[in-house]
Amino acid sequence: MEATISRDLVWDAVIEALIEADGEPIQKRHVREILDERVEDRTINRTMNAMQELEWLERTTDRAHKWYPGPKALAQLSAL
Repeated sequence: MEATISRDLVWDAVIEALIEADGEPIQKRHVREILDERVEDRTINRTMNAMQELEWLERTTDRAHKWYPGPKALAQLSAL
């Protein structure tokens, strides 16, 4: 897929990490382990922040390093 960009790869890796974590929190390192390609930390951070704004992820504080499934992710994960 030629049109895939780094943010797309991060988004996909986050969803995969959430599924693997089965409701437990994930961290940036979990996403990095899933990624096959080199993606800048800044891109991972920005993508995860956008996912938080869109309610796919949550965290207890803006500086927390653990991310939990947000309302949208919980709705989709419960359908699995």
